[in-house]
Amino acid sequence: MDPLISIIVPVYKTEPYIRRCLDSLRKQTYNNIEIVLVDDGSPDNAPKICDAYCKADSRFRVIHKVNGGLSSARNCGLSASSGEFITFVDSDDYVKENYVEYLYGLLRHSNCLIGTAGHFVVRNDKNVLGGENEIIREDVKTIPFSSYRFNEKYSQICVWSMIFSRKLVQDSPLTFYVDMIRCDDFTFLAELMRRAGKVVSSNIPIYYYTLENPNALTKSPRADKLVTTFSVWLPRMRQILYKEYKETFRSVYDWVPVNYVAMMNACCDSGVLRGKVFWKAKSLLWRDCYTLLKFGGVR
Repeated sequence: MDPLISIIVPVYKTEPYIRRCLDSLRKQTYNNIEIVLVDDGSPDNAPKICDAYCKADSRFRVIHKVNGGLSSARNCGLSASSGEFITFVDSDDYVKENYVEYLYGLLRHSNCLIGTAGHFVVRNDKNVLGGENEIIREDVKTIPFSSYRFNEKYSQICVWSMIFSRKLVQDSPLTFYVDMIRCDDFTFLAELMRRAGKVVSSNIPIYYYTLENPNALTKSPRADKLVTTFSVWLPRMRQILYKEYKETFRSVYDWVPVNYVAMMNACCDSGVLRGKVFWKAKSLLWRDCYTLLKFGGVR
């Protein structure tokens, strides 16, 4: 019998998108799945929509919790799920019908414990950037983690469009860091890959990433979480990677400007970046810029 695969879906303010997401999961060609919906205190009608899908299909179940942020919701889903393998889908995104089947096939044929695939970018609810109709020649590689580079074309820095064995988080517990507004999945993924030792990676896009949701869990920053993110992310990545995987660690630095500019813009737009928070964030940013120059990560 095919192993049970858990699909964990954090839900927060995604009422306009969630039916599209859940319909894509309901139509999966791989049947032995459980779909764990984690309502992170969403104030719209998304929780009711989750309840309706659970009543209609026994593979769905929902957990209603107080708001704690994206990492908190993902951790809740990890604890509640029971599948031998795990994948994440954000509730404003959607997937191809063979999403689970394809990801599991990567693991089965490679003897790896973690596998990743490509994605499309959706803008304005219908425009798919990246060539949905383009014929793509499949390129599947099994990469030792010592040779993995986070700045290469098909590298993975998010926990969606990937699958991993529960063994990687069960034998020695691993969770998402709840006080970060960005890069929490990047940090989780790096440790996951380090534990796995190798990664099977495919360029075939099977996930549709939505850009336009203004209520996304990562777009409602808090001042304290901004400072925590600056304080924690790079030191944590260095702790995971630097001793044994210096070149992999160096490839992380290509993402520093992108992530930090995105964080600063989000905080400026929401008005939380001011006063002591601004000066603290600025000092931490200068610290990381110095380290960036020291290691020469940006090309």
